Amino acid sequence: MKIAQALRKHAEMRARINLLEERIKKDFIKTEGKITSYSEADFNKLVGELKGLRGNSYRLKVSIDAANGVEVDGKSVALVLTDRNKVTQELAFWTELRNMDAERYVIREGIKSEKRILDSELDRVIDNLMNERRRLDDVICYLNATVEVSGAW
Repeated sequence: MKIAQALRKHAEMRARINLLEERIKKDFIKTEGKITSYSEADFNKLVGELKGLRGNSYRLKVSIDAANGVEVDGKSVALVLTDRNKVTQELAFWTELRNMDAERYVIREGIKSEKRILDSELDRVIDNLMNERRRLDDVICYLNATVEVSGAW
């Protein structure tokens, strides 16, 4: 199973866990220290199913995390994700700076040529960062579709 498939499977498991937890909590009634909404056997069965799902989800997540460290062409998903996060943070900063009012980042008020120069420089920086993030997204997609996750799921 590839990382992309494993991530989908893990998301499905998490959704099932959440649904089962909600089902148990919704119908759970305790009176004088005893469960009265379920028979003990039914409650134990639901809790056992929940524990099994959580265990499978944990093992799959460990396998995904291990696969994220596998290098393909000198790159791992974990490393590329870290690079992407760095680019995203930098992009947010420069975009926010670009969107600020002119008075806040132009030293001399009223000089529009300085603002236009600064805007064009910021636009170039932002465009480069957006291109880099798209490139990293492509690498992540490639690695997710290439790297195998060990284990039977």
